[in-house]
Amino acid sequence: MLIEELRAAFLQLPPKQARRYLLVHVIGFSYAEVARMEGCTSKAVLKSLIAAKKKLQTILRKGVVESPLDVPS
Repeated sequence: MLIEELRAAFLQLPPKQARRYLLVHVIGFSYAEVARMEGCTSKAVLKSLIAAKKKLQTILRKGVVESPLDVPS
């Protein structure tokens, strides 16, 4: 159940935040590498990751996880 809740919460992130989160925390790129890929600054990548983390924490703490079927693709 926890995996599905995490997946559903992750799918609620804005695409840019989700992409940057995956690139840094799953694939292992540095902030600078992601910034080069996305044509932005390392600071912009960091801000996206902070926002993603806060949103995930809020969703998971409140139990406001939408069904993956309810989340727009």
